[in-house]
Amino acid sequence: MFTGIIDNIGIVKEKNGNTLYIELSKTEGYEDIMEGESIAVNGVCLTVENFDGKKIKFFVSKETYEKSNIRDIKSNSFVNLERAMKVGDRLSGHIVQGHVEGEGLFVRKLKRGENFRFIFKIPENLKKFIIKKGSIAINGISLTIADIKGLNVEAEVIPFTVENTNLKYLKPMNKVNIETDIIGKYIYNWYNTIRR
Repeated sequence: MFTGIIDNIGIVKEKNGNTLYIELSKTEGYEDIMEGESIAVNGVCLTVENFDGKKIKFFVSKETYEKSNIRDIKSNSFVNLERAMKVGDRLSGHIVQGHVEGEGLFVRKLKRGENFRFIFKIPENLKKFIIKKGSIAINGISLTIADIKGLNVEAEVIPFTVENTNLKYLKPMNKVNIETDIIGKYIYNWYNTIRR
């Protein structure tokens, strides 16, 4: 379980078959990583296979390759990292499982005073789980939906979030990982079950 509050940026050093090697940009808070631990990489929950103090080795399943932008990540790309929550931690973002549902596209960002408005195009099958002022995880980042226009989801993003995530590296038409709010999915499923 994650919160969508990114705590590190990693650099992809190697991708070889089902193996992904990511180097940490900072080791603070990551010194005690253990094999078998879950870490969200661009919002995808991956299991640590090995950690040498600077570089993390992950196994990436076929399902993960098919559903996420990890398939297209190149060497020296920057990825968002978040370690799993501990029981008793503050939930500063929203409940993020690390179970990416699909890929969206970064459309553009607009400067709005000190803030930025980021616009993403989401897959049509996920629109039913999106509501204005609701939560969404984009590349693992917990964002609040400011507006919805067709399949475009807009999020107001503060400078701190831009500076401390890989949002600052996005270019138009880059693929992003999407995870909608788990509570919304349960409500949608419950509602459609009782209507039958």
